[in-house]
Amino acid sequence: MMSSPTLTLRSTPLGEVLTTYPGDACRILLHLARRACPRTGRVWLTPLRLAEDLRLPATLVEQFIATLVSAGHLSLWTRGTGALRCYVLGIVLVLVHDAPANLPVAPDP
Repeated sequence: MMSSPTLTLRSTPLGEVLTTYPGDACRILLHLARRACPRTGRVWLTPLRLAEDLRLPATLVEQFIATLVSAGHLSLWTRGTGALRCYVLGIVLVLVHDAPANLPVAPDP
Protein backbone atom coordinates (compact mmCIF):
# COMPACT_ATOMS: atom_id res chain seq x y z
CA MET A 1 0.00 0.00 0.00
CA MET A 2 1.03 3.53 -0.65
CA SER A 3 1.63 5.65 2.38
CA SER A 4 2.28 9.34 2.54
CA PRO A 5 5.09 10.65 4.74
CA THR A 6 2.66 13.29 5.98
CA LEU A 7 -1.04 13.04 6.59
CA THR A 8 -3.20 16.09 6.00
CA LEU A 9 -6.72 16.11 7.41
CA ARG A 10 -9.35 18.80 7.03
CA SER A 11 -9.96 20.34 10.43
CA THR A 12 -13.73 20.87 10.21
CA PRO A 13 -14.70 17.27 9.26
CA LEU A 14 -12.09 15.89 11.67
CA GLY A 15 -13.42 18.08 14.47
CA GLU A 16 -16.94 16.84 13.73
CA VAL A 17 -15.80 13.23 14.01
CA LEU A 18 -13.80 13.84 17.19
CA THR A 19 -16.64 15.64 18.96
CA THR A 20 -19.54 13.55 17.68
CA TYR A 21 -18.43 9.92 17.77
CA PRO A 22 -17.01 7.64 20.48
CA GLY A 23 -13.23 7.26 20.79
CA ASP A 24 -13.15 3.87 19.08
CA ALA A 25 -14.87 5.28 15.98
CA CYS A 26 -12.22 8.01 15.85
CA ARG A 27 -9.48 5.39 16.23
CA ILE A 28 -10.92 3.46 13.29
CA LEU A 29 -11.06 6.55 11.09
CA LEU A 30 -7.52 7.64 11.97
CA HIS A 31 -6.21 4.09 11.52
CA LEU A 32 -7.69 4.00 8.02
CA ALA A 33 -6.48 7.53 7.23
CA ARG A 34 -2.93 6.62 8.20
CA ARG A 35 -2.97 3.71 5.74
CA ALA A 36 -4.87 5.44 2.93
CA CYS A 37 -3.46 5.94 -0.54
CA PRO A 38 -2.47 9.63 -0.67
CA ARG A 39 -3.97 10.02 -4.14
CA THR A 40 -7.24 8.08 -3.90
CA GLY A 41 -7.96 7.90 -0.18
CA ARG A 42 -8.45 4.12 -0.48
CA VAL A 43 -7.48 1.45 2.02
CA TRP A 44 -7.66 -2.27 1.18
CA LEU A 45 -8.28 -4.34 4.31
CA THR A 46 -10.42 -7.19 5.60
CA PRO A 47 -12.76 -6.37 8.49
CA LEU A 48 -11.09 -8.99 10.69
CA ARG A 49 -7.64 -7.50 10.06
CA LEU A 50 -8.97 -4.06 10.94
CA ALA A 51 -10.39 -5.43 14.21
CA GLU A 52 -7.11 -7.22 14.98
CA ASP A 53 -5.03 -4.12 14.24
CA LEU A 54 -7.11 -2.07 16.67
CA ARG A 55 -7.60 -4.88 19.22
CA LEU A 56 -11.35 -4.36 19.13
CA PRO A 57 -14.21 -6.85 18.74
CA ALA A 58 -15.14 -7.31 15.07
CA THR A 59 -18.80 -6.56 15.80
CA LEU A 60 -17.88 -3.21 17.34
CA VAL A 61 -15.68 -2.34 14.35
CA GLU A 62 -18.54 -3.24 11.97
CA GLN A 63 -20.92 -1.04 13.96
CA PHE A 64 -18.61 1.98 13.87
CA ILE A 65 -17.78 1.46 10.18
CA ALA A 66 -21.53 1.49 9.42
CA THR A 67 -21.89 4.69 11.44
CA LEU A 68 -19.00 6.40 9.64
CA VAL A 69 -20.33 5.27 6.24
CA SER A 70 -23.85 6.53 6.98
CA ALA A 71 -22.43 9.89 8.07
CA GLY A 72 -20.43 10.19 4.83
CA HIS A 73 -16.96 10.01 6.37
CA LEU A 74 -16.23 6.70 4.60
CA SER A 75 -17.40 4.84 1.54
CA LEU A 76 -17.21 1.06 1.41
CA TRP A 77 -16.75 -1.35 -1.50
CA THR A 78 -17.19 -5.00 -0.57
CA ARG A 79 -18.12 -8.38 -2.02
CA GLY A 80 -19.02 -10.12 1.27
CA THR A 81 -18.76 -10.00 5.04
CA GLY A 82 -15.29 -11.57 5.32
CA ALA A 83 -13.87 -10.44 1.98
CA LEU A 84 -11.23 -7.85 1.25
CA ARG A 85 -12.83 -4.43 1.42
CA CYS A 86 -11.97 -1.09 -0.02
CA TYR A 87 -12.56 1.74 2.43
CA VAL A 88 -12.55 5.18 0.81
CA LEU A 89 -12.04 8.14 3.11
CA GLY A 90 -14.37 11.07 2.61
CA ILE A 91 -13.75 14.78 2.94
CA VAL A 92 -11.68 14.40 6.12
CA LEU A 93 -8.55 13.44 4.12
CA VAL A 94 -6.74 15.92 1.88
CA LEU A 95 -5.57 13.98 -1.17
CA VAL A 96 -2.22 14.50 -2.90
CA HIS A 97 -2.91 14.70 -6.63
CA ASP A 98 0.57 13.89 -7.92
CA ALA A 99 1.02 10.75 -5.79
CA PRO A 100 0.85 7.34 -7.50
CA ALA A 101 -2.55 5.66 -7.17
CA ASN A 102 -3.19 2.22 -5.75
CA LEU A 103 -5.57 -0.34 -7.29
CA PRO A 104 -8.71 1.03 -9.00
CA VAL A 105 -12.22 0.19 -7.86
CA ALA A 106 -14.89 -0.76 -10.39
CA PRO A 107 -18.53 -0.51 -9.33
CA ASP A 108 -20.49 -3.71 -8.93
CA PRO A 109 -22.34 -4.75 -12.12
